[in-house]
Amino acid sequence: TITYTDNTTFTTSDFTGPTGATGPQGATGAAGTNGTNGSDGADGADGADGKGIASTTDNNDGTFTITYTDNTTFTTSDFTGPAGNDGSDGASILTELTDVITTGQGSILIGGASSSASYNTAFGYNSLDATSSQKNSAFGYNSLTNSTSGASNSAFGQDSGKNISTGSYNTAIGQKSSVDLSSGDYNVSLGFNAGDNITSNSNNTFIGSNTVGSNTTNATVLGYGVTSQGSNTVTLGNSDVTDVYLAQDSGATVHVNQLNLDGTSVTATAAELNFVDGVTSNIQTQLDSKLSSLTAGDGITLSGSQISTDVKVAKFNWSNNYDNLSNSTENYIPWDTTVFNSNSSVFQLTNSGSTGTDCARILINETGYYELKALVFLYDMYNNVDVKVSVAKSSGSTGTMSLIELIFDGKFSETTSDRTLNSSTILSLSSGEYISISVNPSANGPYPSSSSNGKTTLTLTKL
Repeated sequence: TITYTDNTTFTTSDFTGPTGATGPQGATGAAGTNGTNGSDGADGADGADGKGIASTTDNNDGTFTITYTDNTTFTTSDFTGPAGNDGSDGASILTELTDVITTGQGSILIGGASSSASYNTAFGYNSLDATSSQKNSAFGYNSLTNSTSGASNSAFGQDSGKNISTGSYNTAIGQKSSVDLSSGDYNVSLGFNAGDNITSNSNNTFIGSNTVGSNTTNATVLGYGVTSQGSNTVTLGNSDVTDVYLAQDSGATVHVNQLNLDGTSVTATAAELNFVDGVTSNIQTQLDSKLSSLTAGDGITLSGSQISTDVKVAKFNWSNNYDNLSNSTENYIPWDTTVFNSNSSVFQLTNSGSTGTDCARILINETGYYELKALVFLYDMYNNVDVKVSVAKSSGSTGTMSLIELIFDGKFSETTSDRTLNSSTILSLSSGEYISISVNPSANGPYPSSSSNGKTTLTLTKL
């Protein structure tokens, strides 16, 4: 294209000639300098989501099935490699294992110390170092590790029965149970560190973790962290226990010989304790309430918290034997001794004879009802003798007595040489009257006695 000075143009026809033959390549020119970076282009559109692996399943035949997130699957080829070389044969019996010892008769020790003792079983590292003991069982690290001659011990748990050397017939279940025991027998401990501080004692039972014995014998301990209260004791629960239930309904019967409440021994017998059966409130309060409602009767005095009574009673004895009672006759007993007399103004002994007109008699100085008890001891009783005992009274200190009540009437067919007649009655007596006791046998001979074998007595009580 040709541009003229007047800005007009002219485009020629194509001047390109035919292509000539290719010439040799020229030398490579020097590299040009890098151009400046162009500005960043706009972000392209997000691409489509790819597929992830949702799960892989082992088909147990050397292949695996892969499940993708679009639920399509792909199963691989068999990945099973070539078989390896055969390994050496394993042990077929326990005795072929290097850490199993069966040198002792009837014994098997797995991981335990070497031993030739018989009938022992051990399982656990360093368990049961039994040099000569028999019939032991040890399960757990260091269980019965110091056993030398103790027999028939059982230990289960790390360090259980660790120091038992000569003790026998012990059972320790739980880590460090009976850990201090060395020579005691017949001990039982159950729980972590149960039976602590028992070394050479016997016949103890410890149930519960951290139970402590304090070198006791024949002690029973139950509960967590409980300390025995001494030999021949049973301790239930630690110091935090507030209630002890014997049966879930508290209905069990407790059998004890002695009772101690808060350090004080209860000396009352079971029969005495039953006196408060059914008491539902303070006894002293009840007594005070009853006392305040009491009304004093005849012979009773109330003063503050005191109740006193003026009992009027007297007892009289015949102190000498009275021979040969006459048959079919009122023989009055000659009272001559006052044993006691609570009120001498009511009862007075007068005379000392035995005949009807001057017989001994008791003066009554107060009108009222009296209880009379007569105890007549007769010597030389005969077969088929009938004896009557009567109460008699008079209006004077002498003179005839009148029978007022028959208080005994009996026939004796035995050949017994002595007989006690015990009778009582209630009498209405007036002031100024005299009374006595008459004995009337059907045969001569028997007599009232005051010997050590039996005393003839009369007791009078003003009602």
